[in-house]
Amino acid sequence: MKHRLFDFYASKSWAILPESLQEMYDIYRTAIDRKALDIDFDPEAVSAKTGVRLDNTRRVEIRGDGVAIIPVMGPIFGRANLFTEISGATSIEMLAKDFNEARENTRVKAIIFHINSPGGEVDGTSEFAQHVFNARSEKPIVAYASHLMCSAAYWIGSAASEIVAEETASLGSIGVVGSVSLDKDKKSVQFVASQSPNKRPDPESERGKSQIQRHIDDLADVFIDTVARNRGWTAAEVIEKGDAGNILAGRRAVASGLADRLGSLEGLIAELSDPQIRDEKINKQKMLSTSSANTDADSQTIGANEMADEKDKTPADKVKTDALPPRDADKPKVEAASEKQDTAEVDKLKADKAQAEADVKAKDVELAAERAKAEGLEKRMAAMEKKDRDTRFGIVAKDWSGDKAVHLDMLEHFATSEKDGENSARFKAYVTQQNAHTEQLRQSGLFKEIGSSSAVEGSADAEWEASAKKLQAESGGKLTIEQARDQVWAGNAELRKRYNAEIN
Repeated sequence: MKHRLFDFYASKSWAILPESLQEMYDIYRTAIDRKALDIDFDPEAVSAKTGVRLDNTRRVEIRGDGVAIIPVMGPIFGRANLFTEISGATSIEMLAKDFNEARENTRVKAIIFHINSPGGEVDGTSEFAQHVFNARSEKPIVAYASHLMCSAAYWIGSAASEIVAEETASLGSIGVVGSVSLDKDKKSVQFVASQSPNKRPDPESERGKSQIQRHIDDLADVFIDTVARNRGWTAAEVIEKGDAGNILAGRRAVASGLADRLGSLEGLIAELSDPQIRDEKINKQKMLSTSSANTDADSQTIGANEMADEKDKTPADKVKTDALPPRDADKPKVEAASEKQDTAEVDKLKADKAQAEADVKAKDVELAAERAKAEGLEKRMAAMEKKDRDTRFGIVAKDWSGDKAVHLDMLEHFATSEKDGENSARFKAYVTQQNAHTEQLRQSGLFKEIGSSSAVEGSADAEWEASAKKLQAESGGKLTIEQARDQVWAGNAELRKRYNAEIN
């Protein structure tokens, strides 16, 4: 019978969702496994896949012996909206209500989050994950990844006391992504108060990018720290085990630690329907909580509770426990082979990681060499451009009076700091001013000789230049020669009078 049904599954082409076909197979496989262990089962109960709806909930179903199935399907939103109603996506708002009802209902002995979600909104996810984490010592809470348990879905699933994954499920994507819309054609213009420039960061500016990136990183820190707490890791281990936000499938997820083991939903329901297995899970969770709190009194209380539980177990419970062997003893040859395969995969992952790190280092060396080469070329080009400017400026200022080095510095400053360079208004104004001044001096006959840039000794211009140099020296270099000249001119009325008389 078993082989005929397997042949039937394999020989047909199915126009059906893969999840539904997998569910059909899981139900059948669970029935066969339990019958092989001489455990009575009711085919009609097993085939009742939809279960019984839990009162006062929207999607929660009770299967087996008090096992509540809470679906987390599709994209996750903070609140219920039209999209979640039409598409069957999940809202944290309704998920929290369903979870609270299952948590408080005495009919519910264990809870399974049936997760098939690529993730969703950050809002509300952290708070709900904390809610799940706080309830793990009350009832067994298991996250089952049937296809996708990524990003926000993994955030929630990690809060359960155990993560069980279907062999082809994909888990991980631990991180946060943000996007900013750049509307180039918008007709409206926004004005932001000068006191609050960070209210509307500009994503096209370095400052805006930095502000937005910092916000995304802060959210990711909350995500990573929560997963670290839930799984008993450090933040660095979360990044390492999650392969820096990558998605890991089935066995690789288990080998990395993102999931605890592989399994099927129907097998998990059958397992959590067993009172002793439920008790073992609760006691284990309490012991972990006590170990974390590190209090002797709590440890003694748990030990007494475990002894009382063992004493209160009925013969029927013990028979049922004996009939269902622990998972570690089930199919030892298959598990040994699986463990060997997992070890080989881990070794390969380590080798791949080492090779990738070596490749990155080699690439860094190559990039450093390219950067050094580019910087060298940039410096050479800058030096050539400056040499070319010095030649041009030397020609422009060759007949100007005063300190030639100061004039060249001023021309260099305007040419390199102004937006339009040598075509800027300030550059042209300075050239015009100095040319006019030179022409006045030439006409006044105050040059020692035609073409000389030195003022005649004893003239007002010579006294002005000497006084400016002295004032600049006394300032300890705080004043430029032009600033010193301006101060001398403003503070010496007699000098101004003589100078104007000489040039006129």
